[in-house]
Amino acid sequence: MDGGKEYRQMVAEELPQHPDLPIFPGLSWQYSDGRYSISEADVDKLLDYRDNALPKYSRDTEVYLQKVKVIVDALVEGGTGGSEE
Repeated sequence: MDGGKEYRQMVAEELPQHPDLPIFPGLSWQYSDGRYSISEADVDKLLDYRDNALPKYSRDTEVYLQKVKVIVDALVEGGTGGSEE
């Protein structure tokens, strides 16, 4: 009897997709007087990445891990699908 296998397959199909890592913004670097620099607009992009994109990714990843834990717990606790041998 494949009740447990079917149950595990059904639960595994519920796995959420891991959030995508935010793409690092393209910056235009300039070199002058022995130093590299970026424009004010690029600084804004970099700060937005640091202050918004990365924290959102972190929160999304935490939610993802919580969802996966629920599914793994369901597989561990009820993985037999009612057909224990």
